[in-house]
Amino acid sequence: MTHPHHAEHGGHPGAAISAVHGHDDPEFVEKLNRERPYVMWAVFAGGSFAADDAAQIAAEVEAGIAKTGVKVRGFYDLSGYRHDADLMAWFIADTPEKLQAAYRVIARGKLGVEPVWSVIAQHKPAEFNKAHLPGMFVHEEAPKYASVYPFVRSYDWYLIEPWKRAAIMRNHGMAGREFGDLVTSTLATFALSDYEWVVSLEGDDLTRIVDLLYAFRNTEARMYIRQDTPFFTGVKCELADWARKQAR
Repeated sequence: MTHPHHAEHGGHPGAAISAVHGHDDPEFVEKLNRERPYVMWAVFAGGSFAADDAAQIAAEVEAGIAKTGVKVRGFYDLSGYRHDADLMAWFIADTPEKLQAAYRVIARGKLGVEPVWSVIAQHKPAEFNKAHLPGMFVHEEAPKYASVYPFVRSYDWYLIEPWKRAAIMRNHGMAGREFGDLVTSTLATFALSDYEWVVSLEGDDLTRIVDLLYAFRNTEARMYIRQDTPFFTGVKCELADWARKQAR
């Protein structure tokens, strides 16, 4: 499954509602495309501490993360969506080393969580329209829900004539034209992980995210996907609130 924005490089999915994440300030666009920030999604399981200590432990973890220089897009409660995951952290930084440092704060900190899955990705400027940006960089305020998943294109996708790929992606994008309320982002992770791209879908109504992905199942572009799992879906939360719920 792919997403409704950017029918661009490497079959970067979608197009029909890409104007949602365009940007009118050419200096902003040029700066982002030049700097090409890095993003990490890190997923953890468990959490072992007393309820009375939850708030203090969360505060210490957040203070440690702040020292690394990353921007925190959000923490997400994944409990119950999967049997093997409870917390997802979403970081943005100008270097991957800062992301690694923030990751270690959680993985080695007092939250007592165990790593489940993580990926580092990077903004790759759109091939045909440089003003098309991942939504996370345009919409500063993260919506209530997020669903994150990687995907890998089929080998033959990159051998298709560019005009045909563009036509396939236009059709794919049309399937998402009614979902302009969602904040979608696709970042490149080829050479940074076992995947090619990572997609994030954000919205205040989880049903909208679900319906968008169902809409994309019936497009030709779906035939050129080798992998589009695992999914990590959850609700945005304050780390202290998550810790209180997770405490024993």
